[in-house]
Amino acid sequence: RKKQASQSASSGGSDKASRQACNGLEQEGMPESWRELRGEALFRRVIHPISMETFFEVHWEKKPLHVPGRGHEYFTGLFSKAVLEARVKKGGLMYGDDLNVGKCVNGEQHMQNGEDAVEWDAVEAMWKAGCSLQAVRPQRYSTVVHTFVEAFEDVFHCLAGSNSFMTPTSSQGFKPHYDEVEVFMLQIEGRKRWRLYRDNSRGPLPLRGMCWDIKEQGLELLLDTWVEAGDMLYLPRGTIHQGVASDDGPSHHLTISTYQRFAWVDFLSKGFSEALERAAADDVRFRAGLPLHLLETAGVAPSSDGVGKIREKVRELLGPLGDHFDVSAAADAMAAQFVARRLPPSISVADAEYHKGVSVRWANPSGVRVIVETLATGSETQIYHCGDNDATAHQGTEDPTPECVVLEGTYYLSALQMLFREHPKYVGVGSLPKITGVDNGELVEGLMSHGLLEVEKPAPSTKKRKRFAE
Repeated sequence: RKKQASQSASSGGSDKASRQACNGLEQEGMPESWRELRGEALFRRVIHPISMETFFEVHWEKKPLHVPGRGHEYFTGLFSKAVLEARVKKGGLMYGDDLNVGKCVNGEQHMQNGEDAVEWDAVEAMWKAGCSLQAVRPQRYSTVVHTFVEAFEDVFHCLAGSNSFMTPTSSQGFKPHYDEVEVFMLQIEGRKRWRLYRDNSRGPLPLRGMCWDIKEQGLELLLDTWVEAGDMLYLPRGTIHQGVASDDGPSHHLTISTYQRFAWVDFLSKGFSEALERAAADDVRFRAGLPLHLLETAGVAPSSDGVGKIREKVRELLGPLGDHFDVSAAADAMAAQFVARRLPPSISVADAEYHKGVSVRWANPSGVRVIVETLATGSETQIYHCGDNDATAHQGTEDPTPECVVLEGTYYLSALQMLFREHPKYVGVGSLPKITGVDNGELVEGLMSHGLLEVEKPAPSTKKRKRFAE
């Protein structure tokens, strides 16, 4: 759906009110020490005292990280069984999509999911019988979890998700397995013994899907530790793991995951076919006909030994493809898809009136993507944004169309680029690049009406007031 940026601020007011009603999430229950944190600041607190630099250099995609000793109250209020109960009682949750119930006994997985809508009395009975509860994607209805997942999306610039795992005393919910995502476990209450393994018979960083068919024999034990309330445990994707709650009470942790289908293979797939077309148009080798009898010399049952020569030719042709791969187009395609599917802002931009002396910046640059598209009628600048995304549909199966502000031509492109380049600094409207016949004020006013820009507040006056004698 496309809207013109020149839409007046007054007509954009109803849009802003709607966004605040849908996305203006109250931080009720948010731990006090987390209340004002967003984006990178929140992520840094999750991994504290490990620095981001150390984390990405030493652990990211390489080895697990356990951060202990930060106090049992560190993640208190992040999510709870009471929040899950309240949501279930509202109705509409289904087993599988919204809640999984199960337990692992003697290495065997026993799922207890029903076929009808989730009823809390049934869930409570299964909990008392030793089953674990997995709340799927609670960021759709928990304002606090929404804030945490949104922060991870801001930091990693790709989709993030969450799951809540509540495990009864002395129980194990799920058998050993690995995931296709990078996992951050935030222990909210209780404690759980985690054993992490590496399967040296396969390579690291699995491509797709989870794996539940794990045999403990032959695995290399990487870590065997108790994770206490307030601890964080990071697992690179592909790390085999299993956890058992302690004998002194139930365990509850929230996982935040990221980097699903965000590998080089996914990036290359966005532009590989177009690169082939450009290569064929530019290089006669790609247009040359196939050798005679190629289909007879390669296949499941070739009639002659010609596979080696064909493979050499394929290698020769693949080499130049890099010169024809449009890196920017592939990045734009992935970014637009991310913006369309990510969470909307948890806090709406404060209302502000436009005036010529205003200074602005992107409210959240990771939630905006500017793309130039060439059409038969000319070029247009498209500003995709997540401001009106539906939080309740986050990580759903449908592929949504992102909100898009459309500008005719590329007249405003240099101004938009400056806003990205200068962030987090504020930029005055008068400082934006000037082009004859182009009104940057119109651009800023239009983007403000969509809630994409925030306005710098005037600094408090430092002048001393004169005191007059009575």
